[in-house]
Amino acid sequence: MDGNNGGNENAITPVPNEEEPTADGLPRERVVRSKPKDRQERKRRKYLDNFCTNLNEKARNGQMDRIIGRDKEIYRVEQILSRRQKNNPCLIGEPGVGKTAIAEGIAQKIVSGDVPFRLLDKE
Repeated sequence: MDGNNGGNENAITPVPNEEEPTADGLPRERVVRSKPKDRQERKRRKYLDNFCTNLNEKARNGQMDRIIGRDKEIYRVEQILSRRQKNNPCLIGEPGVGKTAIAEGIAQKIVSGDVPFRLLDKE
């Protein structure tokens, strides 16, 4: 083999890791994925952006009003989202009762960093 991956975009490249030498003093190798992950991420984001609204972005840009009077509900949804299992809250109710306000309140808290550790980097 001449070292050329032949245009295979899914190649995995070993990169030496100087921080963790092996017992014989040689550097260990770690796996680093090349750009296809970025392309896949862009493709996934394209569909999400077409069909969904990123509430975290709206909260970061100040496009949401402050949520008032939904602290208990927001706290309960935070608890559910922080679980390891069965962590899918389902907000059900008539139009106008505040389901979106609860989701926006969660997004605002995530952006401000006022959420449990497990939710800090979520969207």
